[in-house]
Amino acid sequence: MQLILITAVLGGALALALGGSLNALAATKFRALWLLFLALGIQLIFIFGRSSFLAGAGVWVFSAAQVALAAFLIANHSLPGMKVAALGFLLNATVIAANGAMPVSARAELTVHDELPPAEGAGYKHERLDDDTVLPWLGDVIALRGVETVVSAGDVLIAAGIGLLVYGRTRTDEARGKHSAK
Repeated sequence: MQLILITAVLGGALALALGGSLNALAATKFRALWLLFLALGIQLIFIFGRSSFLAGAGVWVFSAAQVALAAFLIANHSLPGMKVAALGFLLNATVIAANGAMPVSARAELTVHDELPPAEGAGYKHERLDDDTVLPWLGDVIALRGVETVVSAGDVLIAAGIGLLVYGRTRTDEARGKHSAK
């Protein structure tokens, strides 16, 4: 999550430095925005603990959130960076489907944390990467010391896509000759 925020801020800052405007970014019309909010809402349930109403249906509810997010990305594929973000999502979905959860490298975790946190911390989303992991290079294996987190190649592409979206939409006004940062 921190990586997405960082790339979005950097994309916007670069576009503004090059004469862009926040007006076009603010005016961006997303299709099926409700799908994004649905997916994020479900994600929050898994981040802050499984609710009792999910008993037995948690995997299906989590899968529904992923389908909602995929549908949102497809609906907005024409916006800058959304195809890159969709590719990142596809990589993450592939490794999760192959393993039943996102594999997390203990070595990468120890690079950014003093001790090894539990891999199962976010519901159905994470498991420890081991010799039985399928497609281990697509798991959370990239340690980011500055933000003290471990991410996957898919996460990097999602963040890059969001950064490109913010940059591209912020630069849109410049192409029309509008250079204010209002």
